[in-house]
This record gives sequence, C-alpha cells and structure tokens, in this order.
Amino acid sequence: MIMNTKIIEFFGLPRTGKTSSIRAIKKYISNQGFSVDSVVERASICPIKDKLSPVFNYWTTFALMKEYFESADKNIQFLLADRGFLDALVWIHYNSIKHNNEIMDNYFFEILNTKFFENVVFKSYFFSAEIETVLDREFESHIIKKEGTILNNKILTGYLKSFSELYPSLKQKFDIKIIDTTNHTLRQTLEFIASDLEIGY
Repeated sequence: MIMNTKIIEFFGLPRTGKTSSIRAIKKYISNQGFSVDSVVERASICPIKDKLSPVFNYWTTFALMKEYFESADKNIQFLLADRGFLDALVWIHYNSIKHNNEIMDNYFFEILNTKFFENVVFKSYFFSAEIETVLDREFESHIIKKEGTILNNKILTGYLKSFSELYPSLKQKFDIKIIDTTNHTLRQTLEFIASDLEIGY
C-alpha cells in the first residue's frame, strides 16, 4: 500500500504541550494551503481500563493504524497524531521490561519497525520536561495533590528511560526532534516546529 499522507507524530510526556502544539500546527499547515487533519489520542477512548496493561497499548496501536489508513484513503496531505507509533514502541518496550513479555513485544516491534512506517512517518517530535515540572503542571488546577496511574514519578521516569534506550536505534530510521518544554514557551516550541517542517516558513 502506498500512502501519500505525511504523518507527523507528537509524543512524549504528558503536560508538555503536545495537544496545544497540534492545534496550532494544524492551523498553520492549513493556512499554507495543504489539507490537514489530526488524530485524537487513542488512549483517551480505549475501552480497556488498565492503562499499564500491555493489551492497552496493543489496542491503541491498532486503533491508530486504522486512522492512518483512513487518512490515506481521504487523500489528506498531512496527518498530525497525538501520540503515535513511536510512542507505542516506547510503551511496549516499557511493558516488556515490567512484565517480562518479550515474545509478544518482539512481534509488535517487527510490525512497527518496518520500512512501511519509516516511509509513512514524516516527522516526529518528542516532548519532554523535568518530571517535577510535569507534575506541577498537572496539579496546578487541583486542590489536592493526588498522583494518577500514569502521572506519577515512577511511571514517568520509566517512560523516559525506555525512550532513552530506544532512541539510538529509532533516530537511525525516523526524523525525531526532542523538545524540552521545561523552560520553553508554547510560542518558542511552535516556531521551532514550523521551521523544522519547512512548509512556507
């Protein structure tokens, strides 16, 4: 299958500006005269309750694959993904260590680590920040500080560790830029992405 849709993936830690950046970049690309759409984070609609279960990540991965194929059928030029295949790889790697389930995880890695996805994923932006900053942003509007299933120091640290372990091999196949938003304004982040995309900038 040949896909002409250029997919731009935004992934990384929560509360680092991914969703806000997607909204702004989507409008920016549209203003340049291109057809563009976005994919809502699949994790937010997953019917599987346990977010730390490997099955949760398998479901979100295949649900995302469906969206990618449908965008190609609609002849959309750019598709922005809030989390994507690279994010799935990081979580699958995280779970393979936690659950010692390398057989199933190797199967998914074979699917996702193919030339097909190398050609489909146009750009990837990994959003990071100091974990203390991420948690402060999460609790800013909370009266009581209560860590969540994902938004806690242990899980976020594990996610970053998984990404750092995979990054050397991923960067050989994918155009990944790391954006640390600890001290970055949204404006600075958007200017960087727009410049990197080289679309009418």
